[in-house]
Amino acid sequence: MKGFRFEEIESLAVELPEDILKRKQHGDFKGADRLIGLWLERDIPGSLKSRLLLERELLKRLPLEYPYTFEEALGKLRESVPDITGEEFRTLQDQGKIDWIYVDGEERFFDRFAETLLKVNRSVRERARRACEAGTREKQALLDIIRQIREKGEAECYFHIRASLRINEESFQKGPVKIHIPVPAECLQLRDIRILAASGEYNPAPAQSPQRAVCFQEIMEENHDFWVEYSYRNKVDFVEMRPEEICPVDTEAFARDLEEQLPHIRFTPYMRALAEQLTEGLENPLEKARSIYDYITTHVEYSFVRNYFTIENLTEYAAVGGKGDCGIQALMFITLCRIAGIPARWQSGLYTTPFSAGCHDWAQVYLAPYGWRYVDCSFGGSAHREGDEERRRFYFGNLDPFRMVANSRFQQEFDVRKSFLRADPYDNQRGEAEYEDRGLGFEDFTWKAEILSCSV
Repeated sequence: MKGFRFEEIESLAVELPEDILKRKQHGDFKGADRLIGLWLERDIPGSLKSRLLLERELLKRLPLEYPYTFEEALGKLRESVPDITGEEFRTLQDQGKIDWIYVDGEERFFDRFAETLLKVNRSVRERARRACEAGTREKQALLDIIRQIREKGEAECYFHIRASLRINEESFQKGPVKIHIPVPAECLQLRDIRILAASGEYNPAPAQSPQRAVCFQEIMEENHDFWVEYSYRNKVDFVEMRPEEICPVDTEAFARDLEEQLPHIRFTPYMRALAEQLTEGLENPLEKARSIYDYITTHVEYSFVRNYFTIENLTEYAAVGGKGDCGIQALMFITLCRIAGIPARWQSGLYTTPFSAGCHDWAQVYLAPYGWRYVDCSFGGSAHREGDEERRRFYFGNLDPFRMVANSRFQQEFDVRKSFLRADPYDNQRGEAEYEDRGLGFEDFTWKAEILSCSV
């Protein structure tokens, strides 16, 4: 979608015409696209036109997320769990543990379904025939840093990271290219942020940018890596929040952090009813926010999900389906808090241990006199699955320093704008790429972040 205006993303809150929706649900994506073409020939409101144009792009991306037939998916899972049966697979599917859609009337299964099962399903994980030594040492590093935060009241880490992006060979073409790579942004916990080196000339976004990135613009003759090295210090403190200490806040000063942001931070009837149920009988903002956190960490199961752009309402997706990844859980918390009159906002970037880095999202909630405090529902949910109640409670109000924060706001435009719709219009963890004639999706490029040095 060349010439895409970023604010048009809000039109995803508009319902699809029923005839298009029927074909989409049956997996007839070509038929749905054909009907969209007919609708676009009519005299229709601008918001519906924007919705249909976005839907066309969504229909291109959606089937790419579901590559496996039933037999292929079963074979994929048997690589880790050799004795899993087809009947067991179907039971997990019916329980909502395995994500699937119809493509041309045939069941197709989500690319990362096996990763989800091995991560969160204890019975499947225990039957898997692979050890995870790296995960064990990373887990121990996390437990050690949390213990330090509790004992000393704070902790600080220094990180030196190299992030890189390379266009896949089958997607490479000569000519102008624009590349965005996330870098650390100014926020409560980061300081001494430095851009140390890069693969070429770049345009850095201001340190206060809501979604900070460096932008490379180049005429490529040969394919190569784009990379940037940066360092920062992350310092966090420990706070034990008490209801009796909570003070009123000036809601006008936090208007932005209390409002809807379509299409995902949406105060639907279902979300309003859920917020009312979770906060019934509670007056204290801390107790309300804690009740919301308790519900998400004990009722919403972690699950890898398809590209955010292909889900029309991320928050209700988790609230109704009872599953979602770190970003979706963070959005659910933010939405429910805002409905309950509690300021809440987004943070995201990387989870960075001394050994590795990966994408991660979490939330912040404003509670006076404590100010902005951290809430990581997915890490809290992980602690709940492992029976570690103390660690689950820790992630309501506190955070480990194993984070690189690039984004302080959800669904924000880059400082150096893209000409085409982003691969992820909402978050910025892996970066973006585009040519003069088209934008590139996540299937078109490879991203990685390497920990070059770390001191705790």
